[in-house]
Amino acid sequence: MKGYFKKHPGGILVPDDDDTAERIYKLPVGTPLLMEFKKARNYLFLKKAFALVNMAFGYHCETMPKGVTYRDVPVLPNIKRFRDDLTILAGFYTATFCVNGEVKLKALSWAYESMEEHDFEQLYSGLIDVVLIDIYRRQYSEPQLQKMVNLALGFA
Repeated sequence: MKGYFKKHPGGILVPDDDDTAERIYKLPVGTPLLMEFKKARNYLFLKKAFALVNMAFGYHCETMPKGVTYRDVPVLPNIKRFRDDLTILAGFYTATFCVNGEVKLKALSWAYESMEEHDFEQLYSGLIDVVLIDIYRRQYSEPQLQKMVNLALGFA
């Protein structure tokens, strides 16, 4: 279980978001926990990036044809694949060769240990551009899209 905590005076660790608080609350009193401490990247910014992707994914799903199959297998939307595709389109990927010699692109991980804060800020900026151009097809300006993301997160 991973969660976000904030250090309070006296060394007391307090859950810093509702999800973490709920999971800790459900644990029986006296449950021993092994913890690994890492300074969290700005997780509110990370949540904002996920909100952007989720919002774009919802719109993308609405615009995709229904009932499509590939070799008799239904083709279904997948948020992880979608996030990876946006990450690649934003320019954050590694390239390798497939068995047949074709180039395969793999999205870089958004994990804290994989991407510094500065790089994540550049990724977010790239995601904004990709979502505006490739998903919403320039229906919105960047400030409008940022406002929509903030509203989705309750920041407005």
